[in-house]
Amino acid sequence: MTDESRFPYPGTSEILEIPVSPNRVLAGGPLGLGFLNSHGPEAFRNAMIRNHGRYLVILGHSWEMVSWGPDDPVAPWVRTAAKAGPGRLANLIDSLGEQPLVNTATVLAAEQRA
Repeated sequence: MTDESRFPYPGTSEILEIPVSPNRVLAGGPLGLGFLNSHGPEAFRNAMIRNHGRYLVILGHSWEMVSWGPDDPVAPWVRTAAKAGPGRLANLIDSLGEQPLVNTATVLAAEQRA
């Protein structure tokens, strides 16, 4: 839990911060679907293995699973970071094999026990 006056230090707050994993291949960026879409699964796996935290939290926005049309008012980089459908994410998850996937409720329960 975090300290409300010295975020993100440990404290007595009831808020649990679960930060997005950093992208160790693309400095300053998060590990997310945009990187998976723009750089491909091999680069994404390479970025994943460079993280050493307890959890790997992947940033995912719904706009990253859209095929933007030529007349849609989005920046050029958005077109590179977005691909239609959840296929790339599904393939990535399949490639993880036996690695456990958990939701925030599971993380919260584990952290409360720690």
